[in-house]
Amino acid sequence: MTKKSDSELHRIRDTYDGYKHSQEKQRNWSDQSPANAAMVKERDRQVRRVLTQSGVGELSTKRILDVGCGFGNNLANLIPVGAVPEMMAGVDLLDDRIEVAKERHPDIRFQVANAEYLPFENGSYDIVMLFTVFTSILDSEMKQKIASEVNRVLAKNGALLWYDFRFDNPKNKNVRGIGLKELFALFPDYIGSVQTLTVIPPLARVFGSAISVVYPLLAAFPFLRSHYLALLRKP
Repeated sequence: MTKKSDSELHRIRDTYDGYKHSQEKQRNWSDQSPANAAMVKERDRQVRRVLTQSGVGELSTKRILDVGCGFGNNLANLIPVGAVPEMMAGVDLLDDRIEVAKERHPDIRFQVANAEYLPFENGSYDIVMLFTVFTSILDSEMKQKIASEVNRVLAKNGALLWYDFRFDNPKNKNVRGIGLKELFALFPDYIGSVQTLTVIPPLARVFGSAISVVYPLLAAFPFLRSHYLALLRKP
């Protein structure tokens, strides 16, 4: 590990530690937040739709890895559409998140890992998930190293499932949006589908509890969507 990489890891850990102790962040991301609930509901529905309609095949036969898995909820979201917990795994840099993931989803395998050095054999997984991972990384070399590792552990013809910000966050210098040009530079020769998703979070929060009614109306306007959801196939 280089000094530059080590410095970036420390920055990421410090950033997420700050999030953990920020009442505003915790309130915004809480399950009790109407805006967060609306965003997660839409995302989970679209993720299941993309996977079941993309030709990936029966999820019951797929080995699935979530890189930057957080509390494991994104993996658990796939169980109702056929994914098998014993064939799923999640890794995260933050050990406190892995502890919670293990408690919430004991049938899924979770472990602490630096995604620059994924602890898996070549071609170990049929689907790799990357949800809001790369926008939290500001170092371009680290991004490339992690992309290379994801490519290594993903089987031939496997699917990369990507969900991340497409815009910078002007209120958070630790987040940098990733456009399509950068996405396909990280994963050259991958092909697939991309859609915009998720109402810009600060806008969604303005409506309070009314967001459950207003959200579909806002989501109908592409320029109000802050993320890309992509399913890309490895050649």
